[in-house]
Amino acid sequence: MADDPVDDFRSSLADLTFNSKPLINMLTMLAEENAQYAEQIVRVIEEHIRQVSEKTTIVLCSVISVGPKCSVLNDFRGYVYVSF
Repeated sequence: MADDPVDDFRSSLADLTFNSKPLINMLTMLAEENAQYAEQIVRVIEEHIRQVSEKTTIVLCSVISVGPKCSVLNDFRGYVYVSF
């Protein structure tokens, strides 16, 4: 992985092409560990959603889920960054 946490997240997110709980958990952990980059990570997710197929977008819903236990964006509570 790269030295830049945002690039690490982008690279890992690109690997999410099917519903993979381990990869989603890893993305969640990366977000938790790098909350200071919340705005940039959310932008990466937004860009990725705009670029991928509809099937992959559905998988990405697991990443942006607002559920209490499995969500990258949930790790950024109190921040308002999503601008769809």
